[in-house]
Amino acid sequence: MKDPGSAAIVSTMRSPGAHLDPWLRWHTALGFERFYLFVDADPNEEDRARVTSHPGVRVVVVDRRMRARMERDAYAAPLVPLCGAPEEPVTSGEQLTARQLCNVKMALGMALRDGVAWLLHIDVDELFLPREQGSRASSSASGRGPSRAPARAHFAAMHDLGIGYAIYDNHEALCEEASYEHPLRDITLFRKNPRAIDPDAFALAEPYFAERGGFFLAYANGKAAVRVVPGAEPAGVHGFHVPLEYEFGRARLLSPAILHYPYTNFDAYHRKFRRIADRPEEVLLGRKWSPPLFEIASRDVVRAGDERAARAFYERAVVMRDPARIQEWLRSGVLARITAPSRFFGRG
Repeated sequence: MKDPGSAAIVSTMRSPGAHLDPWLRWHTALGFERFYLFVDADPNEEDRARVTSHPGVRVVVVDRRMRARMERDAYAAPLVPLCGAPEEPVTSGEQLTARQLCNVKMALGMALRDGVAWLLHIDVDELFLPREQGSRASSSASGRGPSRAPARAHFAAMHDLGIGYAIYDNHEALCEEASYEHPLRDITLFRKNPRAIDPDAFALAEPYFAERGGFFLAYANGKAAVRVVPGAEPAGVHGFHVPLEYEFGRARLLSPAILHYPYTNFDAYHRKFRRIADRPEEVLLGRKWSPPLFEIASRDVVRAGDERAARAFYERAVVMRDPARIQEWLRSGVLARITAPSRFFGRG
């Protein structure tokens, strides 16, 4: 019989570098017992070898053989032609989405065979923040990090409530410096999810951010976890589908939450948008799609070829160096200081 609190994470990554080890330590301390890490079949990829000995880690190289398995899966087969060559980096939102969906579908099968009760889909620039960590500097978490495997306790409670699928709202990192070598440790300021902000307070702050690419620079619709049962499938990269026959309930939660660190280093930002600068339009799974406004503007400014202009644009949108404004919006609940990861990784 499955342990109702057992949980795994599936993630798609390419050369995550130094972020991967602390990401694994954090989630292991929370009680996640397995990690299905899908990596491209890039012969220069070095990070996968470094973490294969970490407890619970299964590194899945998406090579031609794995692609053949995906082609035999009814859900993944139509997506495989959209994924691009497995040896090549992602060059579009469509390729990334198709790869993630195929990988998550394969991970659901692995988790089912491994006897895991829940599967959470997040990226290496995201942390699962359990309920008792809170969103204030007065969080009860100690400097030694999360206690009593809070993720396991959460998923066991969800099981007892009859929940089969949950969406966790996300908060987005707001940088106070242009670049961070250790963002998971050093960033503590976050734009709160709009669902967690008083509408009047949000209305006062929103124009400032709208002039800089938007309040959230990436997504604001959360990430999801699902019961690992036969027939469960991804429903986009932010959700899941569970067959109605199980009669599971669904939940959308502000806490636990996801901490998202999308832009924390100018050089990484510049490489990303230089790689996709020549893409004339966005198509997502065969349909026209408009990315976030910040991504469109970033693509255009990087395409222009002036790195100084790109850096200025990046810093205006990503970085906030106004202590008085920060304090005002912390008081009004637009922003939050979330310090549990920083303490866990040893900053203070």
